[in-house]
Amino acid sequence: MTDTAYEIRCNNCGATVPSTAETCGGCGAVLFGPTAAPPRPALLTPSGSSAAVPAQLDWSAAAAAAEPSYEVGHWGFGGFWIRLAAHLVDSFISVVVVVAAILSFHLIGFLIVLPLALLYHPLMESSHWQATVGKRLCGLAVVDTSGKRVSILRATLRHLAKFLSGLIFGIGFLMIAFTERRRGLHDIIAGTLVVKDFK
Repeated sequence: MTDTAYEIRCNNCGATVPSTAETCGGCGAVLFGPTAAPPRPALLTPSGSSAAVPAQLDWSAAAAAAEPSYEVGHWGFGGFWIRLAAHLVDSFISVVVVVAAILSFHLIGFLIVLPLALLYHPLMESSHWQATVGKRLCGLAVVDTSGKRVSILRATLRHLAKFLSGLIFGIGFLMIAFTERRRGLHDIIAGTLVVKDFK
C-alpha cells in the first residue's frame, strides 16, 4: 500500500489490481471505481502511546471514564441513636478527665484541662482516626462530603456549630434522625458526614 494507491481484488476473477486501475489486468472486467481504503493502523510512539488519534474520538466521554467516581453512600451513615451513644461515651470521658484534674490540681487543673476538652473533638476528628473515642467505639467516622478526612479548621467549625444546633431547642441534633444522609445542622454548616462501618 502506498500513499496514493492500494491494492484491491477484482470481483470477477479475484485478481489483485491497483486501486487506480479502471479495468482488471487479468480478465479485462471493468472496475467500478476504487472502494474505500482499508483503515491504517495507528502510529505508535516508542513509549507505546498512539500518535494518531481518530477524529471521531469523544473526548468528553474519555475524560469521564478516566475521572474516578466516588460514592460516599455505600458506607452507610451514622444515625441518631448510634451517634447519641458515641456522644455519651465522649461525655463520660470528658467528665472523668475534668473531675480528675480538679481533684488533683484544683483550679489550675481545671484551667489546663478546659482548653483540651474544647479541642478534643476537632483534634480527634481531623486525626487519622477521623473520630473521637466514642465514635471509634461505635464504628463511626467524620468525613467531608467527598469522603475525605476533614481538616482541623473544618472539624473546629463543626464543633462550634454544635452550639447552634443546641441553641435552637436541640432541633439541629434532631435533624440527624430525619435528613437523608443523617446530617445535623452542624454537619450541614461544616460540610461533613458521619459514616458507619468506616474502613
